[in-house]
Amino acid sequence: MITLLCIILVVPFFIFRPRDFFQPELFLNLYFIILIGLGPLALYAFRPDIFEKGNYNTVLLIIILGFSSINAGFLAYDLIHKKFKTGRKTSLSKSSELFKEWAFRKRKSLRLVSIILTLSALFAGSIYFFRAGQIPLLAFNKEEARVAALAVSGNGYFLYILTLGVISPALMAMSYISKTRKLRLLRPILLLATAAAFTLLLFTGSRRYSVWLCIYVLSIHHYMEKQISIKKFLLITIGGLLFINIFEMVRNPDSETTVDFLTTASYRLIIYISNLEKVFTAFIHHEKLFGSTLLMDLSTALPGKQIDYQSWLKDIVGLEFEGFGIPPTIMGDLYINFGYPGIIFGCLAFGYLIKTIYQRQIVKGKSALGLLIYLSSLEISSKIITSGLSAQTISMVWMATIYSLIIIFIKLTSKARTQNEN
Repeated sequence: MITLLCIILVVPFFIFRPRDFFQPELFLNLYFIILIGLGPLALYAFRPDIFEKGNYNTVLLIIILGFSSINAGFLAYDLIHKKFKTGRKTSLSKSSELFKEWAFRKRKSLRLVSIILTLSALFAGSIYFFRAGQIPLLAFNKEEARVAALAVSGNGYFLYILTLGVISPALMAMSYISKTRKLRLLRPILLLATAAAFTLLLFTGSRRYSVWLCIYVLSIHHYMEKQISIKKFLLITIGGLLFINIFEMVRNPDSETTVDFLTTASYRLIIYISNLEKVFTAFIHHEKLFGSTLLMDLSTALPGKQIDYQSWLKDIVGLEFEGFGIPPTIMGDLYINFGYPGIIFGCLAFGYLIKTIYQRQIVKGKSALGLLIYLSSLEISSKIITSGLSAQTISMVWMATIYSLIIIFIKLTSKARTQNEN
């Protein structure tokens, strides 16, 4: 079964031969392999005793089903739309020109939106840290401070507003990208603003917001200024993985999982397969929930105290640790709700949907804002792979709300500006 997994993990790269790093066939497959796919291999190689004791052989099959079904979704899009051809090169030059043209027309609106989002993020961040009583990253016990800050009633809402700082530098860069010379003059300022946003988001004690800020800014450069090769992106990815592991060692130095770099990196490889095994074992004889978990996180927005999905899962599997709940992966989430058929058809639909968004917003895209919409979809899709769909319902509603407001704002300001000019 281990040999079959190794084969399954590399086959998609020979089938699709992606030419764009942000293609779901490359980005999401790499993300899946690094955080989930390598887990069984690492556990089997270094801790065969644990592998044999649990239900890891069955979990191995579940991982193969999930990964294969996601890629079947990618392939289904190509076959349905008659776009499949081995080795077909993805050309983004036309999209790049359309993105630049749109951004030039909307540049003033984009800058105004960026300023509004930046000020909102700064305001929300100030309230978030004030209510927390400290800056988690600067606290003595950083992990405890991070959890305590989010435990303050209502602070989660301020954190969501603070994370608007993830996309505001990308919007600002986008508004200048069509004027190459001007962008070069402003690049130091944009880099400084990006570094400031990166630091502010890192102060929360969470690394993912800062990492995704870098991904957004890099993608703007990649799609609208100069394409970055896959080789360079892979080097950047290695740098990102080093940062993630080192940051974990700094944030949680007293944990037995961060005693050295090798232990920290190994733990990253096995944590998600471990969670999946625990969830599978807990629900193997449990009645399926048929989608009821999708409402759990949304209900936390209602008055009163409601437990979130991942914390509920932590209680179900009987875990006790400092921090929040456990991410069950997309396969675990689908298994809890619909069993094996849910894994197959749910992952297939997931792959098909994100491939559709990529084709419409990137390959056929006419709006530079569509580029950010796709990247936000890619961000949430990445989280769905490790956390499951149920844990990302609030993120999806939040994303849809923010981009709807941005689109409405840009349309209104552009219309008002056109009327004034006439």
